[in-house]
Amino acid sequence: MWAVRRLLIALMSIWIAVSLTFMLLRVLPGDAISVQLTVSGANPEVIAARRTSLGLNEPVISQYVDYLWRLARGDLGISLLNGQPVSEILAVKLSSTLVLTAAAVLIAAVLGAILGLLAVRDSTISGRIAQAVSSIGISLPIYWLGTILLVVFVGQLRILPAVYDGTASGMILPAVTLGFSGAGAVARVTAASAAGAYWQDFTRTAFSKGLRESSIFFRHILPISLTPITSVIGLQTGYLLSGAVVVESIFTLPGLGRTMITAVLEQDYPVVQGIVLWSAVAVVCVQLCADAMIWLSDPRLREAQW
Repeated sequence: MWAVRRLLIALMSIWIAVSLTFMLLRVLPGDAISVQLTVSGANPEVIAARRTSLGLNEPVISQYVDYLWRLARGDLGISLLNGQPVSEILAVKLSSTLVLTAAAVLIAAVLGAILGLLAVRDSTISGRIAQAVSSIGISLPIYWLGTILLVVFVGQLRILPAVYDGTASGMILPAVTLGFSGAGAVARVTAASAAGAYWQDFTRTAFSKGLRESSIFFRHILPISLTPITSVIGLQTGYLLSGAVVVESIFTLPGLGRTMITAVLEQDYPVVQGIVLWSAVAVVCVQLCADAMIWLSDPRLREAQW
């Protein structure tokens, strides 16, 4: 019953995202066909004929129903600019975005968990530093952080490439830029959850036995704090996907973010809709996995559901 309810919510979320994108794009004046042909000097009759052949002169509701019908059959449409299927465009650009997002999520999870555990003891120097770093991660805009890293590691130290060159070293700065911004939120949640367990009886017992503090944190406190940490990582994935648009522009990654910006500026409806659909599906799937992990790891939730 839990799985069915979560799946229905996921499908509803995807439908809302796709529908809102479709309608909002139609509110904007013009489209890629009109812009492209007008610049090339085509007369209004040619423009109207081209729009009619692509169904852009149909009522919005008719276009919407036709789009959902084609979407149900796995047809994402074709680009209005070059006539290339949207599925092919996504296939070419998807790998860079997936690698960037996966690396950023890993950095955010690991760095955020470590900072959060250190921040529990806010009276120590390490705890204060961890709190300061997590606050910087939350408040510092992605484009500022990316610019600073470029100046330091490219302009001053010259140890990393300024733009993505297809190698692992070219992915370091983009992944760190994106992951550090998500680590702050993970650190805050980790610290709040771990602080509640830090003063529990079992923690005092572990200290009284002479166990090392690092062992207590990672073997006793961290496992019982995984539920909120897993939840916030799932939520941060959507934030990191949106931040990939900025990061890909800064470091010129050939991913979906830069393609999205180009498609929006050129009003290429099908490409924008395809990227939004993929992003919604990715975020929903990650959130479903996070919810499933929480449900499986916490017997109290399973008992409450049943």
